Order: sequence, then structure tokens, then C-alpha cells
Amino acid sequence: MRNCYFLLLGASYLLAGGARAQAPADTLGAAALPSALRVTSAVDSTGECTEVLSWGTAAALVRTFYPTGQLHEYLPFAQLALGVRHGISSTWYATGQAERLEPYERGRREGELLLFYENGQLKRQARYQAGLEQSSRCYDGQGQPVPYFPYEQAPLYPGGLARLNQEINQRLRRTPALSRLFMPEPIVLSVTFLVNTDGRLSEPRVEVPSRWPVLDQAVLRAVQQLSRAWQPGRRDGQLTTFRYRLPIEFKSLVMGGSVPRL
Repeated sequence: MRNCYFLLLGASYLLAGGARAQAPADTLGAAALPSALRVTSAVDSTGECTEVLSWGTAAALVRTFYPTGQLHEYLPFAQLALGVRHGISSTWYATGQAERLEPYERGRREGELLLFYENGQLKRQARYQAGLEQSSRCYDGQGQPVPYFPYEQAPLYPGGLARLNQEINQRLRRTPALSRLFMPEPIVLSVTFLVNTDGRLSEPRVEVPSRWPVLDQAVLRAVQQLSRAWQPGRRDGQLTTFRYRLPIEFKSLVMGGSVPRL
């Protein structure tokens, strides 16, 4: 394919799984839910049940329960398919003790984040504004202050975005079917995948497709064939699986082909 280049528009990430907390009670009330409610549920191999309550075109509430029936997670979403959280995401220990309380506004942390030890002792207190951490304090299990360390560290690809650009460009150039595409105007597609604690990718998928399935699949294959393992992300000092979102813009050319930017 002639002159097929892309550039990372930027990347975002979402924690996959992980614990969250609100208060030691399920705050879902019938009065707070719309009448046109769709409910689905599933039980995994451990006996934990996940319940999804959705309404409108995108909003949803995800609740998970321990096998005992005790509430485990409470996750409100403005857009479930895109992973945009809105409201207070919460998690409890199996004992019923609150573990995490994380307020979100349209996908970004906003307000006071609180983490607790299983004995109820405060573990971390942080304040966020527009998704950015403004202040934070950390404590040990006895309530004594300990040195600060970042709450979240996103996964990194060795060589950074420049290396990621280079590798995906090279693979797209070797896709003959893309040379026949003509894009009269710029388009954006987005892929998402998990970066696991061993640095490997899993569950890749096209989240926001283009108008050309062949292009979507070519980008997805390029991501799946990246040559290097990622540096895994961390959350509260622990290696954690993250969902990583990678938007890609293809700019139009006068003569077929395209110039992509990630």
C-alpha cells in the first residue's frame, strides 16, 4: 500500500476488574431507576454473579455479587459499551466492609477517592479534578502515614508511542487490500484490548469501527501482532490488568490510500 501512515491520537485505559468501593451498602433504589429497564445476569465459574441493568441507548449499572449474595461491586456507566463511568464506583470486601469509593464524572475521576483496608482503616485518600490527581495521602494498616506512591500507572509499550506508530504502520503497509481503499474524508476508528499483568495482550476488539471492515480488521491484526510485550500497569502499587483504548485517525489523500494517526 502506498503512503499508508498513521499517528497515535492518544490512548486511554480502563481498569479491567479491580476493586472499587462506595459505602458498605447497596445504594440502588427502585425510585432511582427508569421504568424501561433491561436486566441481564450471568454466573461465572467461581459462583460470582454479575447483573447488568441498562436503559436508554447507553446508560447502565453493573453489580456483581459474591457467591454468598453479598454485594461486591457497584459500577454506574454513562456509556457502558465505551466504558465511560459516571457516578460512584464502589467495591466491598466479602465481609461487607467497604474497600474502594471512586467518584467519576463522564469517564473521569472527580472528587474524593477513598481506599480502605479490610479492617476498616483508611488506606488512601486522594482528591481528583477533571481526572487529574490534585493531592493524596497514604496510610498503613494502623493508620500511620506512609510515603506517597502513584495510585495508577498506565501500561507502557517499550519505545513509547513512536515505536507503536512505527510497528503498526509497517504492518498496514503490508496489507494489499488497503491499497484499493479511497477515503474522501478523515475517519477515526478505535481498538481496545486488555494489557495483562504479564505484559501480554488479550481480548482485542474494534470498539468504534470505520466504514470499511477490511480496514478495521487490518488494524486489529496489526495490534495483535505487535512484537514486544507491554510493561504492565499498576494500581495501588499492585500489578493490574488494564483495558487500553487506542483511537486511530486516517487522514484522506487525493490519490487513494490514507495517512493514519494514532
